[in-house]
Amino acid sequence: MVERLVKSGESLTLVLPPAVVEALGLDEHTPLRLEIDGQRLTITPANGSQAGNSSASEIAAAAEKSHQRYAEAYKRLAE
Repeated sequence: MVERLVKSGESLTLVLPPAVVEALGLDEHTPLRLEIDGQRLTITPANGSQAGNSSASEIAAAAEKSHQRYAEAYKRLAE
């Protein structure tokens, strides 16, 4: 896959295709680590959120599902 950099103000931006974003489970809140090795640039999720780990949106969805399922238990615990 070959992509180009896009001028954005004083910076250059690498636009990731939606298929790549989806395959890696990334979103606009995912911190990315950039590593340079000679002429090679490696981009990885900085928080270790690679395959098998949950993204922030997945965690929020799981919390909401838990709240709906156990609302009564949470209410009693809060008392």
